[in-house]
Amino acid sequence: MLAWLLTVLAVHAACFLLVRGARGGPFDAERELPPEVEAALRAEYRLDQPLARQYGHALGGLLRGDFGPSLRYRGVSVNQVIADSLPLSLLLGAGGLAVALLLGVPAGLYAARRRGGATDAAVRVASSLALALPNFVLAGFLVLLFAFTLAWLPPAGLAGPRSLLLPWASLGLPFAAQIARLVRAGALQALASEAVRAARARGVGA
Repeated sequence: MLAWLLTVLAVHAACFLLVRGARGGPFDAERELPPEVEAALRAEYRLDQPLARQYGHALGGLLRGDFGPSLRYRGVSVNQVIADSLPLSLLLGAGGLAVALLLGVPAGLYAARRRGGATDAAVRVASSLALALPNFVLAGFLVLLFAFTLAWLPPAGLAGPRSLLLPWASLGLPFAAQIARLVRAGALQALASEAVRAARARGVGA
């Protein structure tokens, strides 16, 4: 937990410094703002304060669960942006996890049972490909195949359960490959244990 807390604080500090160190500002636009308007906006967002005070305020808000106002969407807090997108993010994450478990666990077990056979080789090759391909390449291939070539699924949007299948598959397949490898290795280790060998010696089927 301490390592997790330090990691969160380090990521928060790095993001804060990168945003503050980037060229330009959140109020830069094609037309210039009057100086008094820009000064009022900078004061409202505390951008007129020294960097140390800005970070102290941001860190205090982080500890309270208040992430402050959004610099991209005027009049909207970061908490509201997260709250609006959290249900869909949870839905996509849960679906990707379900795909990973439903595909990875059976594939790993079946490959372990057929060790050295064609099924085992196919599972290992498929898992290697799923792990080697970047996620955006895999997602693009799935959209090209199932949306444009076969026309089975919609390529984008959120019009119903069918529109979630491609995002779920894109998120879940790389993790399914990892799970399949882990399950295969664990199953092979269990099959080589003394208890299993003793059971086979007594006539129990594989």
